[in-house]
Amino acid sequence: MIFESEYKVGIRDIGKENKATNKAILKYFESVACQHSDQVGFGINNIKTSNVVWILLDWKFKLLERPTYGQTLKVRTWSRKLEKCHAYRDFEAYDENGKLLAIATSKWVLLEADTRRIQKVTDEIGGKYETESEKHVFDEELEKMHVPENEQASLKLKVRRTDIDINEHVNNLNYLDLAYEVLPLDVYNKDFKNIRITYRHQTKPGETVNISYSHEQDKEIVTITTENKEELHAIIELW
Repeated sequence: MIFESEYKVGIRDIGKENKATNKAILKYFESVACQHSDQVGFGINNIKTSNVVWILLDWKFKLLERPTYGQTLKVRTWSRKLEKCHAYRDFEAYDENGKLLAIATSKWVLLEADTRRIQKVTDEIGGKYETESEKHVFDEELEKMHVPENEQASLKLKVRRTDIDINEHVNNLNYLDLAYEVLPLDVYNKDFKNIRITYRHQTKPGETVNISYSHEQDKEIVTITTENKEELHAIIELW
């Protein structure tokens, strides 16, 4: 089943030249995914009865053309593949004339809401989403990411209260904000068309994180760890 919703690019969604930021488009994708789960009975409002919650593990995003302020986007999503404990979901964003502007794929894990233990994606749950196994936006599967060997810059930041979401950890899109903070100014000003993020461990309120930057194989790579660098929170690639 393909689920669709519309989003208008607002004032808080734009950056340079009045165009939508990558975070804004990913926000639309995240929102439409939540709406799809709401419709099939495994969304945010159903947590008390279903006792399960979806947690995002990976993003892969490609921008084809950047939307501008005031445009209305048609955003589509669907369940692409189900495994024992994981689900893969794809996305597309179109303009008013049906032109494809952005695509993404993602990987999710299902957790028991009260214990946070990984749960099996049962046939009952999978059947609700009506997986579109023949439809995918990327030819290749999500590739494994690695921590760069050489660090070129780093900084430490304390997690803000406003970074925390309903799951009581840093919202997945706020990791992108953290990554931008460590980029050198000339790199920060680039117009990134591709994003790859993998999430390893949750970042909790009050934590101080270490953010490291490296340039490797034409990609800007940011790793976010605990302050002592002993635990990896996320890896972000921009190019």
